This record gives sequence, C-alpha cells and structure tokens, in this order.
Amino acid sequence: MIKINNPSNDAIEKHLIYYNSHIKTNLDKFILDSLGKRHYNLLLYLKANIEDIMIGDPDRLEEILEEIKKRHYKMYTHLKTKKGYKLKEKFLKVFNYDGFCKNKNKINFRGEDCYWNAYTLIESLKVKTCPYCNASISHLFLGKEGKTRPTLDHFLDKGTMPYFAISLFNLIPACYTCNSSFKKSKQFSIGTHLHPYLNEMGEDFTFYTDIKVSRDGEINIEDLKQNKYSINFRYTSTVDPHLRTKVENSLRDFHILELYNQQKTYIDEIINQKIIYTQDRIKELASLPMFKNEEDVRLALIGESGLYTYKTINLEDRIFSKLIKDITQELKL
Repeated sequence: MIKINNPSNDAIEKHLIYYNSHIKTNLDKFILDSLGKRHYNLLLYLKANIEDIMIGDPDRLEEILEEIKKRHYKMYTHLKTKKGYKLKEKFLKVFNYDGFCKNKNKINFRGEDCYWNAYTLIESLKVKTCPYCNASISHLFLGKEGKTRPTLDHFLDKGTMPYFAISLFNLIPACYTCNSSFKKSKQFSIGTHLHPYLNEMGEDFTFYTDIKVSRDGEINIEDLKQNKYSINFRYTSTVDPHLRTKVENSLRDFHILELYNQQKTYIDEIINQKIIYTQDRIKELASLPMFKNEEDVRLALIGESGLYTYKTINLEDRIFSKLIKDITQELKL
C-alpha cells in the first residue's frame, strides 16, 4: 500500500522508442491482416491512441478502457471469453510482453544504443520494496552467473485486456506473492483499488495493535511473551468513502493483515524497546553528552525505524515501513 515514484522522463521516452523499434511493425501488420474482420476497428482505435496506450498515466489508460467498452464492447467482451482465446493470443503476440522481459532488447536513445526491458525499467524506478504489501524486498540483479528481479504486475489484467500488456504505467514492480499468488487475474481499476502510481494509505489509515497499555505507559509483558496481540487496521471518520473502499479492497485482496500478523517480529522489537526504555530512562540517557535531546535517544534506540516516526522519508525504501511508523506512533516511542 505504498506509493512509488512515476517513471522518469527518460524512461517514458525510452518506452516510446521501444514501441517504435519493437512493436509498431507487428501492430501495423496485424492491422493489415485483419482488414474486413470484426476486430479491425478496434485495432484502428488502438493505433490512433497508441502513444497514450504506451506511456499514458493510469487515469488516461482507464479513459481508454472506458472508450473501448463504449465503442468496441463486443470485442472487449469477446477477448475476455474462452472463444476469444486465439484472438487474445494474437494481441499478446503483438504487444509482446514476453519479448519486453528479455534482457537483450536494444534501442537507440539520443544517438546511443542502450538496453530497455523489464530489468532496466525496474532499475530506473528504484523501487526497494513491493508497493502492494511493503513486506518483500525488491531484489534486482543481472549478471553473467544469474539474474533476478521483481515480477511486473499488470494492474489492468493483460489476460483480458492484452492491449495494455506493455503499457508503461500498467507495469507495477511487485513481489511474486502479491502478483501471482494473490492478485492473479483479478479485475482491478483505479476506482476499486489503490494504484501504486496514484495512491497510498496515508495518514487517514493506520495499523494498530490491541496491546494493553496502562495509564502510565506500561505494557502487559505476559501478553507480549505469549504473542497475545494482533495487528489491525482503522481509518478516520472523515476519510473519503471512495478512498476507504479502495484501501479495504486492496488490504483484502493482498491479505495484508494476515501477512502482517504472521510477521510480528518487527513489532516485538519495538515493544521490547518500549518496555526496557521507559520515559524516565530516556530522560536519563538524554543527559549524556552523546545525545542532544530525548528525540536523539529515541532515534538511537529504535534505529532507522525511528525515522518513520520523527522524520519524513520514502516509505517504499524499507519493508514494513508503514506498519512500523504507525505502531511507533501508537505506542508513543
């Protein structure tokens, strides 16, 4: 549920060059071969809007989808059925996602040859964690002895909307669990789910625990030892109901609370700090020469996770960052 940075201007330019170098000829041939066939008009529409399809932002892609539903509804629904399988395969062959995933695709960018593919796209985005769950590190490596990268989820399912198969803003670097185990071919839209290029949970939505804390700030240690607490989710009363629905749908479909409750080690460490270092102890440490003030002590005790509470950083850089930020604020660390 973490927002990621939009592709850079260079990435957008490279992606359009990639289309002209690797896709355009196939699309033109497909159009010529389809003359007189019922999907011909849809192909003409796609060709007329191809730049927006390739590099348009999520809002524009959804506008195009709505236009396709309105103007070419029969073809839109046909591609979603078993009968439309063979035609869908032809679309997928033209909008060649498998080809984009190969690491040897070259383009000429501003007079120099360079690679543009799934690896270089993900590298340019500088995504450190899965934006859907924020629980998996996004490993990226490409070498002679091996390679690995995050999967690329198609926010708008390529299995039913193959014309968005390599649309830049439709490719979301995500972990295998979120992409292939949970989301699969579920029908997402910017109206039903959070889109990593557009939304994040924000301050109106917070994770919290049901840990019992006394009035003087003491925590029930026995509950902690027996793992008798759970991580939950809440939102403010003033939150936009449409945004709330998108957050709830995303939490449900990616099983966020279930995953977080299986990975409570990070929260246990924070709670241990809370138990050991009382407010009096923090004040005592703050008087030592190496610390400037109490906040300095908290940062040292909690480590970089403390930055989630006291400083503004990019939440996508660290796993469980939103969770840790919310719990440290809840427990007043």
